Amino acid sequence: DLFIMNGEPQAMSSLTYVFKSTSCGVLPKLNASIVQNYIYASDNSAPVVATIQRYYESCSYRRLTLNPADNLVFDIDIPCIGHISNGGLYNMYTGNGIRNNTAITGVDDDFINVDITNELMALRELGMNYLRVNAPDVFARVGSFRRTIIVWPFNWLYNIAQWSGLANMGCISSQYCVSWLNLGVMENAINIPVLFQELNHNIGLPHSSRVRCDKDGFCFRDEYGDWSDPMGNPRLKSPTTGVLCVNAPQAYKAGWASPIPGGNIRASDLPVGIFRDFFLPAMALNSTNMLRIITMPAGTVGSNSALERALYVSYRVRQSAPGAYDSGLVDDFSSRVWIHEYNETANGQAADITKPPMSLAMLTDDAVLNSNNGQYNQPTVRDYGALPRTYSQFLPGRGGIIITVKRKNSQVAVVSVCRATSLNETGFCSDGIDNDCDGLLDGAEPECTPASPPRSPPSPRPPPSARRSPSPPRQPKAADKLKTRNPARTRNKPYPSPVRPPKKDRPSKSR
Repeated sequence: DLFIMNGEPQAMSSLTYVFKSTSCGVLPKLNASIVQNYIYASDNSAPVVATIQRYYESCSYRRLTLNPADNLVFDIDIPCIGHISNGGLYNMYTGNGIRNNTAITGVDDDFINVDITNELMALRELGMNYLRVNAPDVFARVGSFRRTIIVWPFNWLYNIAQWSGLANMGCISSQYCVSWLNLGVMENAINIPVLFQELNHNIGLPHSSRVRCDKDGFCFRDEYGDWSDPMGNPRLKSPTTGVLCVNAPQAYKAGWASPIPGGNIRASDLPVGIFRDFFLPAMALNSTNMLRIITMPAGTVGSNSALERALYVSYRVRQSAPGAYDSGLVDDFSSRVWIHEYNETANGQAADITKPPMSLAMLTDDAVLNSNNGQYNQPTVRDYGALPRTYSQFLPGRGGIIITVKRKNSQVAVVSVCRATSLNETGFCSDGIDNDCDGLLDGAEPECTPASPPRSPPSPRPPPSARRSPSPPRQPKAADKLKTRNPARTRNKPYPSPVRPPKKDRPSKSR
């Protein structure tokens, strides 16, 4: 429940139980007074501005509100061991499931598979029993409170709970709807993004994931990988004053935000090769703020005929006012255009938690000057790498969508969307359409330009009969003769006398 349908506002009401156990010796630092400061605050001078109240009122554009009079917090002291209404045992020392182990060694590995279902249910029942005895007026209208929040240090002795928060997924008004927070005994603050995530699970929202790739190019889906969203693993600026809102597909699913006029479109309706500009306001400034491009219409996504595969394009900018929409957005994520994919629709029904929205890309037109070479490069964000300006997606048999950031400022981003039918122009070189959305038409495409003709071979040599007769040898000219050496200029240098040849024997005369 608590989806926003047709813009009709909703109000959240809750009972929060902050437990301790004197019999166990578990006396957490947190108490009802401290927890109350994290659920609602009166103004910006409060110790915590980014409360659950502020999160919902800012992120839902005041469509989901929280009245302090309908959100009550109680301190409750409980016994460590007891029974629940179905007769089962609960044990806050070790968890009921530890009875299945043959030995207790105190090593955390012994508790990884502990079943603490009885302990979870016991805390809700113990809270109800407290109200029955100590707050009968509240107990009399307990059915009007749509949420129950339980705060208990499950791992005070052994590591029996492998989570920081847990919640019922997709509640309905006729059933109990619980969120459990697992905090340390010495912690004196509530992790608001964790509580916000669990309460959103109660509504019916899943986690926010991201496609991540390792250094070897292997890509996978990280279920908590969207760091810009409390439904993922958020990076937060100024946790006590900064609010971090959900991404575009989550806001659309919850009914908090919707596409800009003309921005809920089928990819197949876009003209091929034509760049169309859309003006996206920062999500903080307007509840109609995104593009939703349906790439696979209802009836074509798996076995669920209600699902629609769609790309969500949004623009997020950090706001400076404490408690304002996205006032907790970190520098690396602010003034960015975000691309997500999600198959759900805004139908008021709980999402499939196994198929969460995925963050596909973070785009920007920013450039960073490299002082070493004087060139401008793409900005780089840890774990996201160099941020591109363009994102493209091609689906088999359906063509592709190319999305580019043209320009942006603190209030609006202009993005260009083009529908492509091919990865290149091969085979489409004479249709007058930019089929691959690269801005080039037919003859201007490299793949459509004919190769240069080969060079002509050299002319053959003429036959011997056609050759010219060789010219007669040139007669030497007088100038070509060596000049006689001037004896007067010859240095008087002694030379060895030549060796006289021996005399030949005179032949004998014949007699």
